[in-house]
Amino acid sequence: MNIEESLDWLGSVIGPRPVAGVVPVPWELGFKAIGFQLPTDYRAFVDRYGMVSIHNELHVYAPCS
Repeated sequence: MNIEESLDWLGSVIGPRPVAGVVPVPWELGFKAIGFQLPTDYRAFVDRYGMVSIHNELHVYAPCS
């Protein structure tokens, strides 16, 4: 299963993408800012859902300026 398929499956569990969209993250600046790239699956999740709280138990934060 690739990342997009996994995110599609996850969407069936937690719901669709935000209607208003998400704030794009400038991933290309990540290495300069923190010295390493964040995982591909995390970046794909944040690109699709942004910063979210799932059932008020799991909180996924997105980088910001």
